[in-house]
Amino acid sequence: MADPIYTASTANMQYKELLDITTSMARITSISELVEPLLPALANLFAANSITVHQYTADKERFRFLNPMIHGVKVDNATHYSDYYYQFDPFVRAAQAAASQGNSQVIRGSDVVDTEEFLNSEFYVDFLKPQKIRFLLVFCINTQTQPTTFMGLHRAEEDGDFSDEELSMAEMLAPHLSATIERVCLIDDLATHQWAVNSLSAELRKPAVVILDRDYSILFSNPEAVAILDIDASSDVPSGRIPEEVIASCESLGDASSRDERGRIEFEYSCRHGRIGGYVRGYNDERQNVRYIVGFGHQSDEVIQPKIYDRFELTPREVDIVRLVCSGMTNPQIADELFISNRTVQNHLRSIYQKVHVHNRTSLINRLISSG
Repeated sequence: MADPIYTASTANMQYKELLDITTSMARITSISELVEPLLPALANLFAANSITVHQYTADKERFRFLNPMIHGVKVDNATHYSDYYYQFDPFVRAAQAAASQGNSQVIRGSDVVDTEEFLNSEFYVDFLKPQKIRFLLVFCINTQTQPTTFMGLHRAEEDGDFSDEELSMAEMLAPHLSATIERVCLIDDLATHQWAVNSLSAELRKPAVVILDRDYSILFSNPEAVAILDIDASSDVPSGRIPEEVIASCESLGDASSRDERGRIEFEYSCRHGRIGGYVRGYNDERQNVRYIVGFGHQSDEVIQPKIYDRFELTPREVDIVRLVCSGMTNPQIADELFISNRTVQNHLRSIYQKVHVHNRTSLINRLISSG
């Protein structure tokens, strides 16, 4: 039997560490600080060999890891989980059920699954066991502004299960962890939005622009991109199907190693508007998060069908100008292309706007595309 004096002393030390960790959380301002030093400190406090933190993204119906936010786990294993094994994870399902009232919860794996069934499951045999993971303690963290976040602490068979005392400490830690994750993610979102505002001046010369994160989720989209990609603009979080050609271009770029522009890949793809071309650039934002800026601007004549020109009674010269506007040209560039003066281009555009009932170039493109 364990020495009661030693057990009490150990518990006191753990609670002191818990107090130190909760105090340090108040000073954390970035996801990188969550990864280091917070995760190692939590691993030490709970004698865990590894930790993973991931969010459930409802728009994609899958899990993704935060940036990735892992400790003691290979990135490949985190990818395998978010791509496939999450759907067999009984601990996440149990945590979701426990937190259905909207509060953060902590569960001990051995309390919510049948041991024999678990040890014979595909999730354990093919995924956890090769990583020497046997026992889990899972935080289900609900906030007002972020997707549901799950943090799993792992132990090997020989390390034993998490104790009642450790479960109690985890429950005390949960609200502090929830507040910290929400604050850090909000700071990160604000930094991303500010970076987007500062970085888009050159890109917005294109009719449509989207910014994607490392998982190709949409962080920003202008109205022209909403029209072209059929993005759900009514949601607080933009969502839509990113063309495979765009994702392939992002993958070809790889992770940007600095905030400077790293290459540019052009692409073309077919959509209901016809064939549309564009480019992808890779960047790291101010907080070193990978971002991809996608510009759609070199639109072919097929995007706007010829019958649309007839519907608005555009003259042949006006049609020429509209096509060059759709290709992203400025008024002086159009004038050079057609061997006419800049004033003549302006006069033609004024007539085109009047016929199509719009007031600017982007509205013109939008109207002609949507009319098709």
